[in-house]
Amino acid sequence: MTNNNWLVADICDQHPDKVRVLPPIFHPYGMIKKCQGRIETILLEEDNRKLIELLKQDGNGRIVVVQCHNKESAVFGDQLATHAINHNWAGVIANAAIRDIAQLRDMPICVYASAVYPVRGKLNGGGLIGVALKIGAIEVNPNDYLYADEDGIIITANELS
Repeated sequence: MTNNNWLVADICDQHPDKVRVLPPIFHPYGMIKKCQGRIETILLEEDNRKLIELLKQDGNGRIVVVQCHNKESAVFGDQLATHAINHNWAGVIANAAIRDIAQLRDMPICVYASAVYPVRGKLNGGGLIGVALKIGAIEVNPNDYLYADEDGIIITANELS
């Protein structure tokens, strides 16, 4: 399904035993509402400097899945979206707070997030790249494959054909 001719609901119907469905807590914010690709994961406290470093690397069409339990610290916004766009990231899925919503709506990137908060995170260090994350009861691993559209976000072990 390397083209964009797929729908999350159809994938769920066609491959029910191969998909892990993320909880319905995410909302779309970028101009692009649909993305697919290999996953890179990052676990943050409040400090988004590790995410900035990651987004400045070539994303090669991957999707970064961000986890930050403190929803009163925005870890992603328009400046980081610019890095993601310029470095070939297909999307950002944030189980975290983001900000700059008005700007993100006009930016050519797929962004889904579970919270919005106007204050950026504190620069208190920390952050782990390439670790297993738990979103609800669903495990998200680096190099898993992700499909997202306005019906939901699903994770598979590999790209489905």
